[in-house]
Amino acid sequence: MNPSIITLIYGMTKQKASIIIPVKNRTELFEKALNSAINQTYRPLEIIVVDDGSGNEEFEIISGIVAEKAYQKDEHLSISIFKNSRKGAAGARNEGFLQSHGTLIQFLDSDDILLPTKIEEQAEVLASNDKLDLVYSIATFIDNDEKPLTNKWGQSLTNTSKGFFNFSYQTMCPLYKRSAIEKYGL
Repeated sequence: MNPSIITLIYGMTKQKASIIIPVKNRTELFEKALNSAINQTYRPLEIIVVDDGSGNEEFEIISGIVAEKAYQKDEHLSISIFKNSRKGAAGARNEGFLQSHGTLIQFLDSDDILLPTKIEEQAEVLASNDKLDLVYSIATFIDNDEKPLTNKWGQSLTNTSKGFFNFSYQTMCPLYKRSAIEKYGL
């Protein structure tokens, strides 16, 4: 799809979203997370994988998965990998953010998967209200066959201090504006 078609479809060119995936040794789970990022309906999209000290064999497998996926025929998708030196998941997320170019930021742990329209739906909410810094969703637990279970992670906010302090945060649930992270810090 060329930019003029994107403009016609959406009324304006969409902002680039960056999905940042820290990973360490989780080769099977990582591939599922990466596939869920690639399968997002939102474009333009960049995916940044930050390896946080996987063993040599695991790093080769992770790098091979990234290289295989990076050759997809989608001019509005890029995938890159960076090596980090065991700074932990938060440090890997920070490194990924520093390497990213998107105005929308999605953090995705290597053992989580996103529904295909997650970023698209949340980006629409952010675009409709310039006062928002992020949009948050609840998460659904899945079984080993990736079938949804009835358990949810998170709850609706009640606009009370009790609701705020009982709020259950998950890394993959919010979509941030880059400006908010730059404003408040990593």
